[in-house]
Amino acid sequence: MLLTIHQPEHMPWLGFFHKMALADSYVLLDNVQFKVNNFQNRNRIVTRQGEALWLTVPVENKDHLETAIADMKIAPIVNWRKKYWGRIKDNYCKHPYFKTYAEELEALIMKDDNLLVNLNLALIDFFRKVLRIETPMV
Repeated sequence: MLLTIHQPEHMPWLGFFHKMALADSYVLLDNVQFKVNNFQNRNRIVTRQGEALWLTVPVENKDHLETAIADMKIAPIVNWRKKYWGRIKDNYCKHPYFKTYAEELEALIMKDDNLLVNLNLALIDFFRKVLRIETPMV
């Protein structure tokens, strides 16, 4: 049995999904410390101009050195989800298949949930489905 263990990163890179696809089982490592300025609450996208743009989910910084990824809360900042989705939409609306997946992706991003891990897992599941990866997550 081939097992892969990984932290639930935010919109992980393609290699993350390749690793998952090759495994028999994916183990979610969310009981370790949240790291500030890492890929647990942010990642980059490529803009229409070909430049890197950070997409960041705001998190509560209080006691972050003692907070596990599973317990990290999204900061209650007004309209961050709208701004975040707007950046994706503005930069990818003309790409092939955007219309196919936009509604579902927007719903995941706009869902009112205060735990970062829930958002990250929803996005990982979304991309797993799109990529037709059937590896079970534990």
